[in-house]
Amino acid sequence: MYLTTVEQIRRLKEERARLESRIETYKEQVRSARERCKAIDEEINLLENTEMADALRTLGVSLAELPAFLQAIQSGSLPKPKAAEKEKK
Repeated sequence: MYLTTVEQIRRLKEERARLESRIETYKEQVRSARERCKAIDEEINLLENTEMADALRTLGVSLAELPAFLQAIQSGSLPKPKAAEKEKK
């Protein structure tokens, strides 16, 4: 189809501008959704860290014992934390 009139060209330009505007709207929605996802990921990370810290406290693992405890988990031999032994006495 050949453009023969100024009116057809004007309509095409308007349509292009409208579509470009829609694209910008969608890009903004994507940016906003990514920001929300990032905030949710950070909240999940905080909750996981809190859960791990609570589990270690429940087991009686002190901060000083943590490296050895993690190494024992990796090697498959878990020592009893000193704090847990103190509670038994």
